[in-house]
Amino acid sequence: VVVWALCVISLNRLFAVVYQNKIFFRTKRWTIVCISTQWILTVLLASPHFALDLTHCLTTGLDLNHLIYDLFIIAIIPAIFLAVTNTIIFKFVRRSTQRVQPINNENAIQHHTFSRRDIHLLKHIFFMLISFFLSWIPIYITGTIYDVVSVSHNVYHGILLLPAIGFVADAIDLFAYNHELRRYFIDKIRRRSNQ
Repeated sequence: VVVWALCVISLNRLFAVVYQNKIFFRTKRWTIVCISTQWILTVLLASPHFALDLTHCLTTGLDLNHLIYDLFIIAIIPAIFLAVTNTIIFKFVRRSTQRVQPINNENAIQHHTFSRRDIHLLKHIFFMLISFFLSWIPIYITGTIYDVVSVSHNVYHGILLLPAIGFVADAIDLFAYNHELRRYFIDKIRRRSNQ
C-alpha cells in the first residue's frame, strides 16, 4: 500500500504541476479519487495472493512465480512509474523556467544552464527515487532469491528495516521541500504557543 501511495503522491504532484490552473486538481474530490484509486489498485494487484492456500504459504512460503510477481508489482513497476512521472514533472518545470527567462545576448549562455529552481527540483526528485530504490527493491530481491542464495538472518532482518527508513526519509524530504506545508505547521505552532 505504501509503495502505491508514493505513486499516487507522485501522480498528484504531476497533475498539480502540469495542470496548475485546473481547479479540480486542488479539490477534496480529486484527493478522494486519488486515494480510492490507490486502494482499488492495491486490492486488484494483491488479488492473486487471495487465491493461495494459506496453510501451504505458511509452511513452505510463496513459490517463485509469486515472489517474482511481488518484485514486479511492488518494486519494478512503481519504480518505473515514479521515474516517468518525476521526469515529466522535471521536463515541464524546466520548459517553464526556460520560457520565463529573458532572451537577450547576455542571457543566451544562461538559457542552456539549469536554474537554481531546476537544480533544487532535480535533487529532490533524485533523492525520492534513490530513497525508493534503496528501501523497497532490496527487500523483494532478497525475498525472491532467499531460497537460492543463502542470506544470513541478520542481513535479512536489516533489509526488512529499509522500507521504514525510506518512508521516514521521504516524509522528511517532502516536508522540507513543501514550503506551504512547512509554513502552515509553523504558523499553527506559533498560534498555539501564543495562546
